[in-house]
Amino acid sequence: MIASEIADIEATKSRYSAKGAKKWRSKIDELHVSELTPARIAAWQKKRLDEFADDPLKQRSAKTTANTHVRQAKSLFGKRVLPLVSEQIDIQDHIPFSEVELFPQQSLRYQSALDPEVVLAEAVKSLKEEPLKILTLALCAGLRAGEIDGLRWSQVNLKNGEIRIEVTETFEAKSEDSLGTVDLDDGFVGLLRGWKAKATGPFVVDPGNEKPPNWPGSFRAHEQFQELYKWLRELEIDGKTPLKEVNKPLHTLRKEAGSLVNQRHGLAAASMFLRHADIGITARYYVAKKERLTTGLMIQPENVTPINEESKTDAGETSTKRTS
Repeated sequence: MIASEIADIEATKSRYSAKGAKKWRSKIDELHVSELTPARIAAWQKKRLDEFADDPLKQRSAKTTANTHVRQAKSLFGKRVLPLVSEQIDIQDHIPFSEVELFPQQSLRYQSALDPEVVLAEAVKSLKEEPLKILTLALCAGLRAGEIDGLRWSQVNLKNGEIRIEVTETFEAKSEDSLGTVDLDDGFVGLLRGWKAKATGPFVVDPGNEKPPNWPGSFRAHEQFQELYKWLRELEIDGKTPLKEVNKPLHTLRKEAGSLVNQRHGLAAASMFLRHADIGITARYYVAKKERLTTGLMIQPENVTPINEESKTDAGETSTKRTS
């Protein structure tokens, strides 16, 4: 992607088809890695930001995205990788991306713009059953999209009120740390019990007779996920559509779940609930402030100095009288 944009190789939608992708990649493969100079990469970084010169919010997002692309590209030429590709790639003295500087780190801490109780209430009223299952598993259990899509009823223990995230013949976890048990509220257990009583297949989310897309990484319940994404982006709360521009609205619900656990039980519990390898990941990216944090100094009436309304003096001037 970076090489194609540096070389101005046209990227039409046809590149997403098998034939188009092969043609597009063949043009990129004609480039030599020596063309990925620090100066050209820096120009590419600047061009990424120039697209949003008039929008500071989008520019912050563009910096984060550009940094992610550069880090991923740099890893392709890491010390553990180079020996494995030295016969195929002639790098000589120049290792691409080794001298490229990243933009200053942007704060990626989650800032909540949702009331999860409102989202849940609206979902129960208006969503069909399968998209509602997806939403509740993300918002009430903090599951990832792939975990929801591959979740089987055999992993749901209604007696103990828990879901086990484990490797199955159709699901591979994101990492070993992702494996584990998620505790469920009693009300959610009751909802799942009702759904299981009607289930006709092994999976919690049932796409029916619909066939999933045949591209790699597509979800088994693709249509149900797309229906939910559309609903989330159009969801209006207090006259606003907070998820309209969000790239991964379902992942936002997972962050809301983590924020609620953090509020009730603390950061360590939230990290365990979300099954993160590092509590720092939870703190930096996944939990938002869900309650007011103040010093408390002005809560007690005896600490407050009341201010009377402005009154006119005999000289026609305005003064403010304070009483203790």
